[in-house]
Amino acid sequence: MRWPTGALPHLGWGACFTLCVACGGAAPAAVTPQPGEETASLSPAPDPGGYEAKDEGTQVERDQAAILAMAGTFKVHFSFKETVALRPGYEPKQEYTSDALELVEVVENQPGRVVLQHILITGDDGSAMIIKHWRQDWRYEDTHVLSFRGKSTWENEDMPADHAKGTWTQAVFQVDDSPRYESHGRWVHRGKTAYWESEETWRPLPRREYTKRSDYHVIVGRNRHELTPKGWVHFQDNYKLDLDDKAGDPILVREVGENTYSRTSEASFAKGRAFWQAHQAFFADVRQAWSDIISSQQILRLDTAPGGAPLYMTLNKLANEAGSPYAPGSRLPQIKQLLESSVVDAPPSATSDRSASR
Repeated sequence: MRWPTGALPHLGWGACFTLCVACGGAAPAAVTPQPGEETASLSPAPDPGGYEAKDEGTQVERDQAAILAMAGTFKVHFSFKETVALRPGYEPKQEYTSDALELVEVVENQPGRVVLQHILITGDDGSAMIIKHWRQDWRYEDTHVLSFRGKSTWENEDMPADHAKGTWTQAVFQVDDSPRYESHGRWVHRGKTAYWESEETWRPLPRREYTKRSDYHVIVGRNRHELTPKGWVHFQDNYKLDLDDKAGDPILVREVGENTYSRTSEASFAKGRAFWQAHQAFFADVRQAWSDIISSQQILRLDTAPGGAPLYMTLNKLANEAGSPYAPGSRLPQIKQLLESSVVDAPPSATSDRSASR
């Protein structure tokens, strides 16, 4: 386990909605549908169906097919349970569970690179709320990784090519497309299934706990994405780490997470697809602006509530004002200015250019 070398400044993340789910429980970020979106009639995007491993193809091709199998339409059950107290006197908290519908769209698919965007759908078809949720970017043999260091701070790291060989990095992003965590891992194919397991990874507090707890600062864990005949499961093996501990008991408790994605065609996902069709070009600009910021700095410190307003809310307002269809690049200057305002103690110039791998 990697331990902190010194204290880092604590930066607030701002307010969030009370509904907290997905990869650790990110806060939802709803964007108001544009006129006509509510009744938009879209042809359903092809769903890849259940995964079945094939013997043909190279290892990287089989890996990429496994990643793409996580796209589609799902009923999701989120479960997080603290199991073993590791600090004297600590009492494990009550298990957290939640259920939702999730649309996972393929944003990008090219050899060695896949981007999947999650869209959360709550409520029934007549009153469904559409929420741009978390995002996962996959890259093959990536020699760079953005590592979380605790207290709203990340560091760009170079990885030796021999360490990255045969691996895929999974980078996970928040609802405002700011970074969350990233790690290397390998896909393993066995019979008709496959799984990917990360190295030990530091992550920020999940949104399900951020507004409720201040007794720890980092989740140190391993992620495992395993394909099943019915969909896929995101397993988490977590430890909750207190960076301010001075008594020699920095780890509070062990936690296990099991988020089950069950493929479904029963529920209507038309509104989710209509939402993403209307706003995907705007959020492509948001991703590009973040990529430029992340790749330009060795150490990145963020306050994603600049001026007191949560960044995702300001971005959503800008997306709604931009309308649909959105002209790519038309709001990029405003987006860049907004995102740059969330960067704390930014250096006067870029330390290096890492954009080639990001």
